[in-house]
Amino acid sequence: MEFFKATLDSESISSTIMSLLPILIGIGVLVMRKMKDLPKAGKRISLYTGLFLILLSTTITVIGYVYSIQGYRVTTDKLVIQRPFSQFNVETPLTDIKEVRLLNDSDMAHTERPFGNDGLFGYTGNYRNPRLGDFKKYATSHKNLLLVTLKGNGEKYIITPDNVSLMDTLNNRILKK
Repeated sequence: MEFFKATLDSESISSTIMSLLPILIGIGVLVMRKMKDLPKAGKRISLYTGLFLILLSTTITVIGYVYSIQGYRVTTDKLVIQRPFSQFNVETPLTDIKEVRLLNDSDMAHTERPFGNDGLFGYTGNYRNPRLGDFKKYATSHKNLLLVTLKGNGEKYIITPDNVSLMDTLNNRILKK
């Protein structure tokens, strides 16, 4: 079993930090509520606003973390996309993989994100572009983009290990299957 780390890039780190800002603003609003010269109605509004900001941003941050990518594990028979909690891992049998290849910038031109997360703890969800068509992303960075294409339905997804030798490891294993 081999593990390939996936480190967040600076853009993703910035987005993650920015997602924590509403929590801090919410706390600030709650602290402001304690000011003596604030009218009663203002205190009530600041209470609800502060609680709403804290609850909403905490929920988004927790969900983002639960679905974040920690790395990629290759076992004797599958590729596992590791998340913080194993029940949310994505597992692909090696026998289902057609090919794995390294993408370049032109492969990613004009990419759209119909549904997904673009920065909070990584880049995950459903994407599309003219060159690749529809694909999923289980990425933490905009570099080392590996396209995994599955047999049968031709489903595709992108992973971003810190070390692109994952591509060779997978290609060697799928050739043996």
